This record gives sequence, C-alpha cells and structure tokens, in this order.
Amino acid sequence: MTKLDTNWWDFWNPESGFDYKRFETYYLEYRRKIGESGESRTRTYLDLIHADGINTVETNASHAKVVKLLIENMPLKAIVAYGVPAKNLVSDFQSQRVITLPDERVIREKHFSRGFSFRGRDSDLERFCDKIKLIFCT
Repeated sequence: MTKLDTNWWDFWNPESGFDYKRFETYYLEYRRKIGESGESRTRTYLDLIHADGINTVETNASHAKVVKLLIENMPLKAIVAYGVPAKNLVSDFQSQRVITLPDERVIREKHFSRGFSFRGRDSDLERFCDKIKLIFCT
C-alpha cells in the first residue's frame, strides 16, 4: 500500500464524486517522488479489473470504520477481500451480521501483489473477473 501525503477528500467533488483520473495522476507523481516506479502491483490489478468493465469501491481493511460505513450504506452487489487483514475483517463483519450478502457474493482472494497471476488464458485475474461478472449478471 502506498501511503499518500494527502486526504481522500482532496479528490472528491460533490457534483461528480471521486475524481479517479486526478487521483491516479497524483498517485503516480507521488510514487515517483518517493522513489517508486509506476503503479504498485495491486493498483495494476485494480486497473485491469476496471478495464474489464467491473466498477468498484476500494478501501483499505486497516480502515475498519470506513469499511463498515460503506457496507452499511451502499447497495453493494459483492465484497472482495484480498489479503489476510481484509479476509479477517470480512469474517468478523459476517459474524457480527454487518455483512448480510450471501456467502457466494463475499469473495476472498490472496493478495493481488503476492502470487496472483494476471497473464495468460487461465490467469488468476481472468478467473477472478469471470467470477465477479457472474455475480453481476445474476
């Protein structure tokens, strides 16, 4: 995770919502400033998922209050938890009945930055996108 030196609200517009393009420009400039090259592996996966036509709301599991607020107030079709902290948080929220989606709409994946393939016909990314599309079509 790249910890930015700015606030999420800096990219929010009350009329149009979150300005992803402005965020992306800032994110890439910031990563260069701190000596990182290009996008993180996780951001690359998320961009490929978006390019496949899947709309998402993204947040970090370390912000449990924000995650809970989103779950309780947004009409979510699915939840994807990738990485151990996110999977643990989702399990906690299911046991507390914060998450009321059916189990098949709560998807747990290994972290996108570790051992998650995105090239080739049977890649993890292709399998993941197919699973998400199936949820959105039902």
